[in-house]
Amino acid sequence: MAAALEGAWRALRLPGRPPLTRFEVEFLSLPRRYRTTLAATELGYQPQVTYSEGVDRLKG
Repeated sequence: MAAALEGAWRALRLPGRPPLTRFEVEFLSLPRRYRTTLAATELGYQPQVTYSEGVDRLKG
Protein backbone atom coordinates (compact mmCIF):
# COMPACT_ATOMS: atom_id res chain seq x y z
CA MET A 1 0.00 0.00 0.00
CA ALA A 2 2.74 2.44 0.97
CA ALA A 3 4.71 1.65 -2.20
CA ALA A 4 1.58 2.22 -4.30
CA LEU A 5 0.98 5.59 -2.61
CA GLU A 6 4.58 6.63 -3.19
CA GLY A 7 4.30 5.60 -6.85
CA ALA A 8 1.05 7.51 -7.30
CA TRP A 9 2.53 10.65 -5.74
CA ARG A 10 5.54 10.41 -8.06
CA ALA A 11 3.56 9.56 -11.22
CA LEU A 12 0.88 12.19 -10.66
CA ARG A 13 3.36 14.75 -9.32
CA LEU A 14 1.14 15.43 -6.34
CA PRO A 15 2.30 18.11 -3.89
CA GLY A 16 3.59 17.22 -0.46
CA ARG A 17 4.23 13.68 0.58
CA PRO A 18 2.02 10.59 0.55
CA PRO A 19 -0.06 9.88 3.66
CA LEU A 20 1.94 6.68 4.18
CA THR A 21 5.48 5.77 3.10
CA ARG A 22 7.50 2.54 3.12
CA PHE A 23 9.89 4.13 5.60
CA GLU A 24 7.05 4.86 8.02
CA VAL A 25 5.69 1.32 7.74
CA GLU A 26 9.13 -0.13 8.48
CA PHE A 27 9.80 2.31 11.32
CA LEU A 28 6.48 1.64 13.02
CA SER A 29 6.79 -2.13 12.67
CA LEU A 30 10.10 -2.39 14.54
CA PRO A 31 9.90 -3.54 18.16
CA ARG A 32 10.69 -0.81 20.66
CA ARG A 33 11.37 -0.78 24.39
CA TYR A 34 11.69 2.29 26.56
CA ARG A 35 13.30 2.41 29.96
CA THR A 36 11.83 4.76 32.51
CA THR A 37 14.48 4.24 35.20
CA LEU A 38 16.16 7.60 34.64
CA ALA A 39 12.83 9.43 34.81
CA ALA A 40 11.94 7.48 37.95
CA THR A 41 15.31 8.16 39.58
CA GLU A 42 15.68 11.83 38.72
CA LEU A 43 12.07 12.98 38.50
CA GLY A 44 10.23 10.52 40.71
CA TYR A 45 8.18 9.27 37.75
CA GLN A 46 5.77 6.42 38.46
CA PRO A 47 3.57 4.92 35.71
CA GLN A 48 -0.15 5.42 36.20
CA VAL A 49 -0.87 1.80 35.24
CA THR A 50 1.26 -1.34 35.23
CA TYR A 51 2.42 -2.90 31.97
CA SER A 52 -0.01 -5.82 32.43
CA GLU A 53 -2.92 -3.49 33.11
CA GLY A 54 -2.05 -1.45 30.02
CA VAL A 55 -2.04 -4.57 27.85
CA ASP A 56 -5.40 -5.64 29.34
CA ARG A 57 -6.85 -2.20 28.55
CA LEU A 58 -5.67 -2.48 24.94
CA LYS A 59 -7.38 -5.86 24.59
CA GLY A 60 -10.64 -4.20 25.59
